[in-house]
Amino acid sequence: MKLLPVSTMKALPIFFILRALFLIFFYTSAFAAAAQRTQTAVDPVQAKQAIQANQQVRQATRSLEREVNNGIGRLQNLARDAGKVRDQHKRAKELADKANDASFKALEAAKKCDKATFGRLSKEAERLMAQSQKAKAEAEKQEQDLNKEVEQTADKVNKHIEGLRNSLEEGLKAAERAGLKEDSVVVGNLRDAQRLLEEEIAKQSRAGTEAKQFRDEGSLQKLTKAVDQFTKELAKIRKEGEGLSISPEGMKERLDALG
Repeated sequence: MKLLPVSTMKALPIFFILRALFLIFFYTSAFAAAAQRTQTAVDPVQAKQAIQANQQVRQATRSLEREVNNGIGRLQNLARDAGKVRDQHKRAKELADKANDASFKALEAAKKCDKATFGRLSKEAERLMAQSQKAKAEAEKQEQDLNKEVEQTADKVNKHIEGLRNSLEEGLKAAERAGLKEDSVVVGNLRDAQRLLEEEIAKQSRAGTEAKQFRDEGSLQKLTKAVDQFTKELAKIRKEGEGLSISPEGMKERLDALG
């Protein structure tokens, strides 16, 4: 049996080592490529949803102040309507006063045994009392409607902001489902839109400074103050309308006693 040359035998281990290294490199590269292909597979539908969320929220953020100012304008209109509530309460009190006066005149007629005058004044007092109660009920209904509209105006703005935040969260979830990484352009844009939204909300929530005569006061802060002032004004109007000079029950008892 012929032996291989000594130089060849020395080279064999190096050959096997190189061959092993080549195979390791080959299969490692193949697995890495396969893994990369798996990682970079993006769901286009979810990715589109994430992109749309970014675009919609950015646009809505730019118009946020306008949305809030619309709410403030609505409250200003409602404040004018509050004057109608005050007028109705005032009318109710005036009618109650007239009814009270008519009932006292009926009392005087009864003392004089003037049945005809007593009957006429009694009916007049009852009619005025009924009108007073109707005016009072209308004032209370108007007040309830105004309170509801004020609440809805404030809720509309709050729900708008909440909706923008939810849209961003849904966009980030869609990006995750799409297979997009945190350092991807789409996710980065969503994070940036999130930051811009919160900065705008903070800007609109500023209380303002006396030094600038509150010209730097944010619209959200103005809206909050307007709601508070409106609520206090309605409470004041309600208090003014309380304490009629006579109640329907008191009127009935007085006339029944005289009759």
